[in-house]
Amino acid sequence: MSDIIRRDPRAEWIARNRLHPLHAAMQPALNSWMGPNGLLRKNVHGLGFIGPNGIKRIDRSGAQQGGAVKRSAAADVQLPLHAIVEPAFYITVVPDMVGGRLSSHDRDLLGLARQLAGAEGAVLAVVFGEHKETAFDVAGVDRLLIIDGAGFDGYSPEQRVQGLRAVDNQFNPRHWLLPDSRSGGGELGRRFDSDLQRGSGRSRTSCA
Repeated sequence: MSDIIRRDPRAEWIARNRLHPLHAAMQPALNSWMGPNGLLRKNVHGLGFIGPNGIKRIDRSGAQQGGAVKRSAAADVQLPLHAIVEPAFYITVVPDMVGGRLSSHDRDLLGLARQLAGAEGAVLAVVFGEHKETAFDVAGVDRLLIIDGAGFDGYSPEQRVQGLRAVDNQFNPRHWLLPDSRSGGGELGRRFDSDLQRGSGRSRTSCA
């Protein structure tokens, strides 16, 4: 829709003709005027704006100016995607996926993993069960591995450690990143780090 304001000759003619039935409706509403006794009068019916639920609201801060102001829709910015065809190594992230979506903490970890991977490595995200996320690529994920099964539902840290151990044997990631949160990432990270140290004698797991 164009933002160009076009003239309406018929509306201008009605505004000039005081005998027209719609003349009063075409006049601009005065929010305040000086009364005959010198007092400033305010039109309380002209204040405010109609909210999205149809109820009239009065914004005394002046931050909102009603629904008459045209707001241009913000264009979606397409970020360039960096594809890693043959990664030299992997940085593996196990997000919490609270509610089936990436949280702000998960996105911070993916950003850190993207920095550690650089131009040669790839970020591998390991997700347990079903999810609702559709923007893994924009968050910095190069490879997505979904581990599904009835044994991984609910509180199952031991089964998940075994699943991560299988991923470690297959991809041999350079670093593991897990969120240090109460949603399960902190406990899972410490359990998995202990399991890795028993197997290899060194730690490659970080909880952030």
